[in-house]
Amino acid sequence: MKKIIFYLVFFLICVFLVLPPIFVSPAEAQIPDFKITYFKIALFILSLCIFWYFEYSARKYSLNLTSLILELGKIFLYFGILITVNTVITLTVFLITTDVSLSLSVEKNPVTFFLIAVNFLISAFYEESLYRLYLPVCLRTFADEIYNVFFKVKNSEVFRKRYFIFVNVSVEILCIAVFALSHIYTGWITVLNAALAGAVLRFAAVKNKTILTGTISHFLYNLFIFTAAVLL
Repeated sequence: MKKIIFYLVFFLICVFLVLPPIFVSPAEAQIPDFKITYFKIALFILSLCIFWYFEYSARKYSLNLTSLILELGKIFLYFGILITVNTVITLTVFLITTDVSLSLSVEKNPVTFFLIAVNFLISAFYEESLYRLYLPVCLRTFADEIYNVFFKVKNSEVFRKRYFIFVNVSVEILCIAVFALSHIYTGWITVLNAALAGAVLRFAAVKNKTILTGTISHFLYNLFIFTAAVLL
């Protein structure tokens, strides 16, 4: 029964959350709505559930001044890498086309920027929970099931190692590709940037054994890029 529920939830999340952004056309994409809607609250709650079930319940967190300083250092390290990736891509596009098309107009007041920050925090936590935690874990679970059903009895230890190396590489590539393609409605340059950023953030999640470091770096990056587009 637990497996059926697991597969059903995975299917529903893929159908209603993972696949729809890939098929959004540029014409359908509009300037982001920064109202705090029930849907955004629902996504935040879903992210909390994913985080609690797949990470928090299986890990003990300890907080002290030393660990806090180290985490802050990691956050700004990954934030800097994301900014560097974006800068290199932006400069390359500018040199090739002399047009980066990065200019937005929003009402400049504290309330608007507070709502923007809340939206970016929700979206960063949601994307890290979905693409850097939930999808990799679920896809590896499916791979384990396939191995146990079809290959476990008939093959050697060498085959098992090769199988899971192939699975691990395939899962990482697929998750990065899906995350990148979820930005396709904004153009292929953004897709490329999202692919590289996704690789950096996935590395952060694996290296630090938590999505929290990547979440804050992701949030700061989105907020910085958006604010620069508005103010410059």
